[in-house]
Amino acid sequence: MAVAIRVRMFVAMLALVIGLVGSLQASAQIDEDDVPDGALDGAAVSYSSETGDDPLAPIFSFSVFAFEDDDAASESLDAFMGQLVDDVAAAVETDETMAGAELIEVDEGDVDGLDDLGDEAVAYRVTFGEEAGNLGISLLGIRDGDRLHIWTAFVLDLAAFMDEETDETTVEPADPLLGLVALTEIGDDWFGGDKPDGGELIDQLPTVDQLPDGYSEDERSESLDEIEDDSASAVSGLRSV
Repeated sequence: MAVAIRVRMFVAMLALVIGLVGSLQASAQIDEDDVPDGALDGAAVSYSSETGDDPLAPIFSFSVFAFEDDDAASESLDAFMGQLVDDVAAAVETDETMAGAELIEVDEGDVDGLDDLGDEAVAYRVTFGEEAGNLGISLLGIRDGDRLHIWTAFVLDLAAFMDEETDETTVEPADPLLGLVALTEIGDDWFGGDKPDGGELIDQLPTVDQLPDGYSEDERSESLDEIEDDSASAVSGLRSV
């Protein structure tokens, strides 16, 4: 593969990743205000590996939204997942980068401990075709009382795009379950007692102390307005590339 083609693919995939991060944090644009319908407040934080030694180290994004009551949070979880399925299906039809993509629901048989997270939890992984084989995305939705957590893990093997030694590089597909297993392991400790009972909404999300060694914080949003602004800025910036 020529370097120019590889770079274009990288930019397209990076735009896809950031676009999905924005839509996931903003609950897939469920309503016109780009926040989950009925959400009273929200917060989000993302982390990535500082060293870059492991090309398959997941990029983690955590968000949480507060609702009036448990029922409203549960309804929003169902709506979010439904919207996500529709969004991925639409993207597969219109975006060449998403050709061959598939959204797969994951259950307790695939990932131990999934059913023990919060009051209810659902998980998906997105697999891609050969043209985007080094990208993996995992999604974990957790309802904890009247709060809805949306956690994502992105596995993006940048090394596959930077290899200029040969035009024929075999890219092993990134396994979205890598990120999902990490998410459930973090969640097991977090919901098992590490999560504080009080504090601000941002305090309900895992800190760098809960992540593997070598991670640092990239961005944080401590309100719904900040989530909207940060998501819009990220997508706008990539569209100008």
